[in-house]
Amino acid sequence: MTHFYVFCYIAALLTGVAALTIQMLSDRCNAGRNSLIMNLFIIVVLLVDFYDFLIYYNDHIMYVDEGRLIISFGGCLLAVLTSLWIGITAAGLEGRKYWLIHRSYQIYVLVYIGAWFLLVFLFPTYRWSRLILDLPLMLGLFLVSGYLVLQGRKYETKKVTVYKVLITLLWSLDAVTYFLRETGFYPKKVMDMTIIYLLLINVVNIALLYLLDFSTAGRHDQTDKEIAWHQITEDYRLTEREVEVLKKVYDGETNLEIADEFFISERTVKAHIHNIFKKLKVKNRMEALCLVRTTMEKEKSECLE
Repeated sequence: MTHFYVFCYIAALLTGVAALTIQMLSDRCNAGRNSLIMNLFIIVVLLVDFYDFLIYYNDHIMYVDEGRLIISFGGCLLAVLTSLWIGITAAGLEGRKYWLIHRSYQIYVLVYIGAWFLLVFLFPTYRWSRLILDLPLMLGLFLVSGYLVLQGRKYETKKVTVYKVLITLLWSLDAVTYFLRETGFYPKKVMDMTIIYLLLINVVNIALLYLLDFSTAGRHDQTDKEIAWHQITEDYRLTEREVEVLKKVYDGETNLEIADEFFISERTVKAHIHNIFKKLKVKNRMEALCLVRTTMEKEKSECLE
């Protein structure tokens, strides 16, 4: 199994670098997108990959049992990564409570790191105190991230929602494995599984970045209008039904006509339009039409260039 895990470590590091490279290319193609937090998330995942390799080297090559300082430092990385992930799951959600949730975990990261230094260097034997610090992080992954993902699915595309669910599950498994290793009640080999979770996280990151930013590259058979609609869907996180309704609005159809065509009630159509306006940040049909038309003209000019 040693060769298998070594392969996983190499693959995790390579896929981590690949994910960061794709994200940087994505930033160049979409300068207006606020992707700082995603960049930081990918970088910290890469750091955790390297940290895991140090743990593996300590446990299986050096056979040193006095590596508690190195092992416990993983809690700091866990805190930072959890805060970043909560920020990603909260992105796009409007409301002060979501901002407060993210800010609370940012503050807790600083508290956690300060407490970690205090406990490690002044009270090194108080190992269980450090484990208690990890509990809010576990709650953040299981409950807070899950809650934010459920709230965000109303305003995001299916692939973004699936991405967030997968990352939340994988990162939760990684965090629980680290916690179990820290308790000392489980064998060192438990920690070996974390690299598989991290490798999968990198793969999922690459898959999402490709789907969001490069899946339309080379599709010369698409019309400018189709590319524009795809761009609107991704930029404003519209669902498939919302895109269909917005297209009918763009074509000048009334709420009643849209309802008859989709076999839904007029009230449901109004609810879809309300959500669409909220995502597009417009107040009426005219502003929505202007936004769609502007996007189409932009795509057409870029194709001509």
